[in-house]
Amino acid sequence: MISRKECMKLWDKYKMPENVRAHSLIVNKIAVFLAEKLAEKGEEVYIDLVDTASLLHDIGKAREIEKKAESHVAEGYEILQKENLISQAIICRKHGSLCALDPTSRPKTWEEKLIFYADKRVLHDKIVSIKERLKDANKRYPKYTKQERKAFEFVEKVEKEIFDKIGIKPEDLKKMIS
Repeated sequence: MISRKECMKLWDKYKMPENVRAHSLIVNKIAVFLAEKLAEKGEEVYIDLVDTASLLHDIGKAREIEKKAESHVAEGYEILQKENLISQAIICRKHGSLCALDPTSRPKTWEEKLIFYADKRVLHDKIVSIKERLKDANKRYPKYTKQERKAFEFVEKVEKEIFDKIGIKPEDLKKMIS
């Protein structure tokens, strides 16, 4: 398993912008927190994988920003495959909101769901509600408004599944993480 330090070396290697690093650190905090809570409730979840995959979920972002890749999700998958981080690559491929629309790419495992969900709770480097994140997605990607709305229905189902299991309210997440 790759270490956190090695993940951060990959951030440098693939020129991950500082703002994306900050975002990834908050996604990581949420995903690992939720993974630990699920494990406490007896759920089988690979916390080390959640830890590293959440740090690497946006590894392809720089190439998308530079217009050298169409999708940071697909680019991240390719990068992680090349780095022989197959489990992290599979999770990375399933973290984009529109992945929820396709049953073949929809997150299914706890590890996939936790990173998918945690990413939808972080706007830049702030923990926000799903509704706030959807509002931002609609503003940034207006041509995908209908698809994003449908995808966020799945986000809400994942949120309910996670929080019903761990017995806390989604709105309490921010104060529990901070």
